[in-house]
Amino acid sequence: MKNLFQSNPFLLFSSALLLGFSWLPTGIVPLIFIAFVPLLIYLDKAALNEVKSWKVFFSSFLVFAIFNLMTSWWIYNAGGITGLLAPIIVNGTMMSLTISLQYGVRLKLDSKFHALVFIGFWIAMEYLHSMNWDLSWPWMFLGNSLSPHPILYQFYEYTGVRGGSLWILLINVGIYKWLRVYLHSGSKIAHVPFAINNLFRIVVPILLSLVLFNQELESIGSADVRIVQPNIDPYTDKFDESKYSTHESLLRKLSFEKSEDFNPDIVLLPETSFPKGEWEENINRSYLINSFDKSRNNHNVKMWLTGISTHKRMTYEGVPPIAAREMRDGSYYEAYNSALALTDSGREIYHKSRLVTGVEQIPFLGSLPFLKSLALSLGGASGTLGTQEERSVMKVDSIAIAPIICYESDYGEYVTEFVLNGANILSIITNDAWWGDTPGHQQHFHYARLRAVENRRSIIRSANTGISGVINPYGKVQASLPYGVDGRIDEEVQLYSNLTFFTKYGDVLGRLCLLLVVYLFLVSKVKKYQRIRLDS
Repeated sequence: MKNLFQSNPFLLFSSALLLGFSWLPTGIVPLIFIAFVPLLIYLDKAALNEVKSWKVFFSSFLVFAIFNLMTSWWIYNAGGITGLLAPIIVNGTMMSLTISLQYGVRLKLDSKFHALVFIGFWIAMEYLHSMNWDLSWPWMFLGNSLSPHPILYQFYEYTGVRGGSLWILLINVGIYKWLRVYLHSGSKIAHVPFAINNLFRIVVPILLSLVLFNQELESIGSADVRIVQPNIDPYTDKFDESKYSTHESLLRKLSFEKSEDFNPDIVLLPETSFPKGEWEENINRSYLINSFDKSRNNHNVKMWLTGISTHKRMTYEGVPPIAAREMRDGSYYEAYNSALALTDSGREIYHKSRLVTGVEQIPFLGSLPFLKSLALSLGGASGTLGTQEERSVMKVDSIAIAPIICYESDYGEYVTEFVLNGANILSIITNDAWWGDTPGHQQHFHYARLRAVENRRSIIRSANTGISGVINPYGKVQASLPYGVDGRIDEEVQLYSNLTFFTKYGDVLGRLCLLLVVYLFLVSKVKKYQRIRLDS
């Protein structure tokens, strides 16, 4: 065993494989709690041998490139080799840069600070990578790995996903310390306190989750919801104009076909159910929209909520923004990936505002404006889309729905903005069919369960090809439709108005760790300066 731990390739590949197999679809979740142990041993060896930080960067890049490849290979189905390599390189760089930076800092600090440095830097990286910048990618945050098992993460209502990352890192560090004492101590009982400490770190969060899992939330009412899953292939059918009338007939049937014992208040359709594009200024005169509104009214549906592509003519003072598209007459418009709600009160539109890099936005157009022509030439729902500042909530009677679109559901703090604006139920509309029947759609569905726990809200999710479903505020799946079938879910959903700590205050843990990293970095610089003065 000791000989194996002397081998750097063994240590690096062990961490990579443990991380990869802990994620869906394999989902051997306990592996995530030991996945960093080999890497921590490698860092100890590197420090002992005075390895340079840049060498640590490239060694750890190998770990995280393999990790991202194992968990995100399905991106290839939609983006080809370029689409696959981009997140592997970006995320691998972010993660390995974090490791090399913390390595450089901890070399200048006492060993008692090493665990704090390691954990603080990693969580700060996750926090920064979740912010609204052009290469943001929250998919591979450690706390997401627990998503299929809500019994483990009920404390997310206080900490968000960052709490799960902290828990995972604390156990990894604890096991690493125990293993180091166990392997190197001559005493048979010297490692016992470390074992007890690790047991404490594992058990306490689980007990807290069990308590929270059994708490009773006070509902303020309920809504009867119909969730539509049309199962239309986006590569061969969805954007084929010759098939639009067939698709519309299917959507109408699934939306309004009578059921003997169920009359829905809300009907939810997936992202871009109507992809052709409607001009927003003419939305009240659209024959298509008016026909569905008439059906809604005839069937006493309070709200019909769908994904739709829209356009809006715009005027600007000065230089147009990067999302502006010029028309032949010299005027401008913006294209949107939108949600449209039809109610007796009229029509409401929300524009998706956390966009998928490379598909819905071309990164760094503000700094590299020559890329704009490439973005706009992609056409359709591609290129750089417009966004909006406010998180709109669609209301009818006592029901207030958050119209979350696809990728937006992966951002914890972003979703809280809908709840703070009054949403008592969260809806997610998405089209995960681009990835085919791969782990991508499974991961995306389970990540929605995290948002339910963080905000203690019921979630209704309509996915074009699946998985569609209803998730209760504890993250449990109340009803679902599997991938690759057409159909609908008719379900009663509870409404809630309470605000969790995470909803009210957001990612406190992430912000604290960012401040901690700044402090540790400054302390390391002071320590280095003091050593230089002593040496001179």
